[in-house]
Amino acid sequence: MSSVFHRIPNRHLPVAVRGEGMYIFDKNGKRYIDGYAGGACVSCLGHSQESVIEAVREQIGKM
Repeated sequence: MSSVFHRIPNRHLPVAVRGEGMYIFDKNGKRYIDGYAGGACVSCLGHSQESVIEAVREQIGKM
């Protein structure tokens, strides 16, 4: 299987279930570099950055 999620009709694509840093993982645990989702945010910050999660939690608590 390719590391690229091509848009091909009648083909079952991997399902991303979590992200960590610059990677996303499918339901089988296979790791892919996320070069698309979120644009600049993912390439600069990555997925699941604890400092970003904590800042969001703090802000939500104020609303």
